[in-house]
Amino acid sequence: MTNRFERLSALAREFGQEHVFRFWDTLSGTAQEQLLDQVESIDFPLMQRLIRDWVMSEPAEEHFKVIEPVDMIPRGGVPHPEHAQALAAGEAALRDGQVGLFLVAGGQGTRLGFDGPKGAYPIGPLTGKSIFEYHAEKILDVYRRYGKVPPWYIMVSDANAEATQDFFSTRDYFGLGEENVRFLQQRMVPCVDEQGHFILEGPSCLAMNPNGHGGCLPAMVENGILDDARLRGVQWLSFFQVDNWAVRVADPLRWAVVAQC
Repeated sequence: MTNRFERLSALAREFGQEHVFRFWDTLSGTAQEQLLDQVESIDFPLMQRLIRDWVMSEPAEEHFKVIEPVDMIPRGGVPHPEHAQALAAGEAALRDGQVGLFLVAGGQGTRLGFDGPKGAYPIGPLTGKSIFEYHAEKILDVYRRYGKVPPWYIMVSDANAEATQDFFSTRDYFGLGEENVRFLQQRMVPCVDEQGHFILEGPSCLAMNPNGHGGCLPAMVENGILDDARLRGVQWLSFFQVDNWAVRVADPLRWAVVAQC
């Protein structure tokens, strides 16, 4: 462990974060290993760039001469000339299994007063169904209508990975089939103060947070999600957040518009 400590403490010193080891001599062997594991997981060059650009620098002002709404094909009202064509293309993609689903579900239900993953929160006032179950029912409806179960990729975090997977397992994956539900974990990154220093949660533990929605992109690669999607013939991933209960899961009109862009 000595060589590992010397290597990682030198790395922390190089990037001005040597304070994370200030309690080193007071820690037990197990606690020292825990701290080394955390430090080794950090992408120091990336954190240095993020701190420089977003913590230590004033964000550049943005100016727009013209702000216009994006082109869209409306659902109702005056018929759009491309509506039928777009809908048919989207439904064909669903029937051919070209659409997968990507759910961001790394949060806990803390602000809801719920001790567990946010998606496990029983949002149905009468049914008691969870947010996850409502999403699953929408996916089952896609299967009934188009004959294919879109693969469901669910991004979790260190805080809720085990609890989320247990929740799905004990409910038999809501009838979707275990093979159609895959979990992936996003990276954790250190919390920093206004001076750009990593924050310690305790003598042997850095304060860490999930790396945000943008973290889904490296997570897809690191967890083999893109490879899995390609093997299934998936060309499009529908991205949505766990607490968006009203989202139109795998909306066929949406996929046609995306494909045209």
